[in-house]
Order: sequence, then C-alpha cells, then structure tokens
Amino acid sequence: MSNDLVKLKKTIYLNYNYGIDSDKTNALIAIVNNLVSQGYDKVCFLINSGGGDVNAGIALYNYLRSLPIKIVMHNMGIIASIANVVFLAGTERYACPHSTFLFHGTTYGINSQVTAHQLGEIYDMAIKDQEKIIGIISDNTTIDTIALQKMFTQGETQNSAFAVKYGLIKEARFPKIPQNAQIVTINFDQQPT
Repeated sequence: MSNDLVKLKKTIYLNYNYGIDSDKTNALIAIVNNLVSQGYDKVCFLINSGGGDVNAGIALYNYLRSLPIKIVMHNMGIIASIANVVFLAGTERYACPHSTFLFHGTTYGINSQVTAHQLGEIYDMAIKDQEKIIGIISDNTTIDTIALQKMFTQGETQNSAFAVKYGLIKEARFPKIPQNAQIVTINFDQQPT
C-alpha cells in the first residue's frame, strides 16, 4: 500500500486552564486551525475552565463542532458556566472522578447608567442567551429543559456521577495519555520573546 493511501492518525493533547473570552477564543481558534493544517485529526482538550463570556463560548462551540476532526473533551477539575457549552463541543467527553460541572443563569455587568429601554434590552439578551445555552445543553445531554431551567435559577454544581447519568460525559476516568504523546499547555500569560 502506498503512503498516499495510508493517512497516519495524528493526535494532540491541549491543556486549557483559562476562562472563556473573545481574545482567548480567537487565539484558541488560531491554534486549532494551525493543528488542522498540520494534519492532526484528533484534538484532546484537557480542560479546566470557570466560564466567562457567553457569546465567545457559543462561537467556540460552533467552531469546534464544524471541524472535520475528532474533538475529545476531558474535564480536569471544573467546567463552569459557559464552559459547559464549549465542553459539549466534544464528540467524546470524559471527566476525572472528582471533577465538577457548575450550571447557573446568565449574568450581565452594568458599569454605567442605563435607560429603562437599555435595561430592557439587557434583560432580553440575558433571557435569550440563557435559552441558547439551555438548548445546546439539552441537545447534547439527556437533561430536559425544565430541569436545566431549575438548575440555572438555583445555580447548581454537579459531580461526575451526575455527568455520566445525564450524558454530559461517557465515563468518569483519568485521561489516558500515551507515552510520547504530543502535549501542549496553552499559556496566554506568557510574554512573546
């Protein structure tokens, strides 16, 4: 068989220990684009994230879902808030046995004076964003929308047993990283040299 007919499977592991915002999302998209162009066909995220910006998280979810490669997500500690949506972009999902998932409603900070009309717009955006998040979670798990709305109202942290029961993850286990695997720790704090 010629080398042209045999495509070698290439897997890389990415450690991601940050929140979700537009700058980090853009940088992560650039990193993954580079990996795809290098021929990687499987990216395993070792992820720990406290969440962040709803729009950036949904954009990252949509981007990861559109890729022609396999995305594996592994919760290494906590997946909170909008990071749940990003996590659900994985076609395979796992969590370490003592990791958790935090669900809560959307929040918006108001740092200046707003009119009643603007306050209404913010309220409407918060409700619509929450509906989008609930839709994505219910589409990718067996948690129904009524249970999700309750979890979002109360704010709930769930463990890996809950995640297995409701299809957030396939299994609670430690990552199985092979010897000599390619592992990259993403470091947005490192200054360029």
